Amino acid sequence: MIYKPSNIKKINTDLKNIDTITVINKYKDLILSKLSLKKREIDFVINNTKACNNVIKNISHQYKKPHIIISSLDESYILSYCKNLEKNNNISLSIINLNKYGYIDDISEYINNQTKLVIIPYINIDIGTINDIKHINNQCKEKNILLYSNIDYLFCRTNKYDFGDIDYISIPFINIGGPKDISLLIHKNNIKIDSTISSIKNIESIINSLLAISSFKISSKNTKKLFIKKLDEIFNIINYKDYINMYKPSISKISIILIDNNLNKYILCLSIFSKNKYINNNNFKNIENIYLPQSSSVYDEYIKKGYLIISFDNIYDESQVNKLLKEIILVINNQYNNLIEEIKDTVIAKKKQIQAPKKIKLKFDPKLTYDITDPNFKQKKYNIRKLKSVLKK
Repeated sequence: MIYKPSNIKKINTDLKNIDTITVINKYKDLILSKLSLKKREIDFVINNTKACNNVIKNISHQYKKPHIIISSLDESYILSYCKNLEKNNNISLSIINLNKYGYIDDISEYINNQTKLVIIPYINIDIGTINDIKHINNQCKEKNILLYSNIDYLFCRTNKYDFGDIDYISIPFINIGGPKDISLLIHKNNIKIDSTISSIKNIESIINSLLAISSFKISSKNTKKLFIKKLDEIFNIINYKDYINMYKPSISKISIILIDNNLNKYILCLSIFSKNKYINNNNFKNIENIYLPQSSSVYDEYIKKGYLIISFDNIYDESQVNKLLKEIILVINNQYNNLIEEIKDTVIAKKKQIQAPKKIKLKFDPKLTYDITDPNFKQKKYNIRKLKSVLKK
């Protein structure tokens, strides 16, 4: 169900005769300002799945068997809904897999003359990567195709990304401290959305959600960076791009694989790796600020088993960072008997590296090359000069 401000009247509940129309209109401007948007409609939806399914339903009614493109990592309920529509011959469907770097950057090969809607999340939160929505949106606009994107974990946290020309934007309130049963659906004025008058219970949820936006606070300190620094002092740290090119048996000690594409400074995706024993991430689910991914199908079994998402929204200082780190170590230690000894060895080895730096001479022939590890390597060129200096560690 989708609830519009125009359908919501003055109610007499625990909200003490709050004029909900006035409140919602007031906060509508605040929401749009946080997204740097103007002249958009805002509807309140039971959840993200309902928001997306409603958009899909509208498209399937407006056109005869429209073609819809969707990400393979979208919510399972949305995928199931699309597959059922396809099974009943209401739509034709294309499901896009992520590229080898774990994100979607091009949909041109999937577009046809019947394509009417593309559903791609802005970020793949379960695997820590950012889709190239700007390029995808340009491809949609060239063909007059509507784009729907979920911006979970970006709203209220960053103004780094541009949402300006996306047709449908959905935002869950639960990740900014609001009720879990309400999401926002923001869309352009010329797009029709079905609406239904809400119940008192949902009106209360809407008001609580709006209040959550104004009161939502996150740490001004980069505690994520501090956490990674402390991790690096006691664990072997491997970036995921390095990990995929490594011979796994050569990783002798328990390691932290950083699966992080700088979504923002409040979210960290990582995996706890051990070649000898799978580290079960289910054992971490009771730790505050740690979440388990809904899907991590693009990764191997080692990564999937130990995959964690850590939120630093309400981690404000070093003492909280230390507490989180201790809790993680205790859970790992319950599954991995040699952990403490390995940590001691790692700490000693890293101290020796600091005390006795080695000089390594690097020489490169000057030439023009591409950095194939860069997601934008097709556009970026790097001029590697001849290096005569030494690197100190």
